[in-house]
Amino acid sequence: SEVAKGHMFICGMTRSGKSTFVVNLAINALRSEPKPRIIIIDRRGEYSILSEYGALVFDYRSFLPRPRDIAPDLLAELLADLLGVPAGDKTIREYIARVVSLIRRDMEQGLDVDFTPEALSQYVDILPGRIQEATKERLRLYLDERRLEKLYLLKPSRPYHDIVEVVKEHPVVVLDLSTEPNAIYQQLTVAHVVRRVVSHAIERA
Repeated sequence: SEVAKGHMFICGMTRSGKSTFVVNLAINALRSEPKPRIIIIDRRGEYSILSEYGALVFDYRSFLPRPRDIAPDLLAELLADLLGVPAGDKTIREYIARVVSLIRRDMEQGLDVDFTPEALSQYVDILPGRIQEATKERLRLYLDERRLEKLYLLKPSRPYHDIVEVVKEHPVVVLDLSTEPNAIYQQLTVAHVVRRVVSHAIERA
């Protein structure tokens, strides 16, 4: 109960017992009443042992936000990075941002559209204004439907859970980052989880 009232910083050399301490802390939390809520961001998959004591262990991508829940500017940057658009290619990055903005606008107007590989590819041809054909062709290469289908972020059938709802039901939740080493997805997921938890705490307060 004392731990839950403030902050704790645990440090030590390799194999000094940091992880063991955290595991025991979580196990005792599961046995206490009222139960504190613990979310473990597990970089190396070393906390899966907690599943034997009632914790839920998730592939972190279960909490990867849906494209519609990501701010348009950030979504455009993420897509450009995931598709390998060079950081210096401002032209293509700007047009990807325009495609994302058009889809968002149509979604807000009630049209039956979402950030799917098909939509992102099709919206290239309805961009307003004059675009050089060579530029449009390069944009088509990046926003090719088959290429977009390979991005896990855009898979419509992938699982998605709300961290607040999960942790309400299960006191200890482990997000296993070792399942997929994609740094973009890892950072996006952790930022989304932290933002969601903090927003919920502020709303309650």
